[in-house]
Amino acid sequence: MEKAAISSSNLDAFIEFLYEGLDGYVYVAGKDRSIENHFEQVFFQYPEQKDLISQAIQTISDKADVYIAPAIFSKPDAGKENFKATNVVWTEFDGNAPTWEDNSPSLIIQSSDQTKQHVYWKLNEPITSVVDLELINKNITYSMGADKGGW
Repeated sequence: MEKAAISSSNLDAFIEFLYEGLDGYVYVAGKDRSIENHFEQVFFQYPEQKDLISQAIQTISDKADVYIAPAIFSKPDAGKENFKATNVVWTEFDGNAPTWEDNSPSLIIQSSDQTKQHVYWKLNEPITSVVDLELINKNITYSMGADKGGW
């Protein structure tokens, strides 16, 4: 499959979708395709450095698979204890994505083929409890038969 071009406007819209109205640290990681289990991790202060996030993703994606946390953190450390808030709940499908009729997500990101998807539901208000977020994401994951490593 040919790699689709990622435009900065699409990335900017995705970043705004995830973090609009929040402030804190955004976690971006790149998993080097040539070195097994090698991740390069970067944090950006949002909203002050929001323009740098899409630039970093575009740069990292040339040599690595990119991961971005849909939550924002209170300091530049992606540990649970530093979770601050999220505007979305999510799950991912690794080969078994459903056809969407009921409970359609607000946003679907196709990660490779049509059956591999990261899906997000936009909330009316941010979640600020990591316990509540994990419970909701686990419930979505198990009820939909999604990838259990995705929350």
